Amino acid sequence: MDISSLIEIVKDGGGAADTVFKALKTAKEVFKKPQPLTKADIVPVENGLLEAMDQILQLKQMQLELIDALIALKQQQLSLDEERIRIKQFEADAKNYVLKEVSPHSRAYVPTAAVASGESPQYLCVSCFEQKQRSLLQFKERDFHFDTLQCPQCSGTIRVPNDVRMEVRTVRVPNKFDGFI
Repeated sequence: MDISSLIEIVKDGGGAADTVFKALKTAKEVFKKPQPLTKADIVPVENGLLEAMDQILQLKQMQLELIDALIALKQQQLSLDEERIRIKQFEADAKNYVLKEVSPHSRAYVPTAAVASGESPQYLCVSCFEQKQRSLLQFKERDFHFDTLQCPQCSGTIRVPNDVRMEVRTVRVPNKFDGFI
């Protein structure tokens, strides 16, 4: 629910309150008469009181709607505050990461402390990082010279160099010319 709908509820409540006040004013004027009341005097008062009771019930309903709307706005405000806090924490934490090319055509965010010390860093997904989310790249497969890491949120992949090398071993095969030389 937004502010404009709250304003409409308050306006409707104001109109209902005016109707109640008019009915009560009519009743007050009837009871101010010094002579005894007749049936003709009582009927407008009864009608006014019934209308006033109906308007009071409508006011109560509008009050409940207004309370519900205010609760919804408060919840929305709380969720926005939580999101704002999360983004501020992310921005403070983002200063500790640097974008690095880990291999040709593969970039990832790595902690600046890991870059300075030379240790094996944990890699963060670039696209998720730019959307202010921390997503740690997970190992997907090992290949010769490269490991493939994949983002669990957006399925983006990068290739990181490893020390796995293809080993080629040869075995001498006997042939028919072995005795000639």
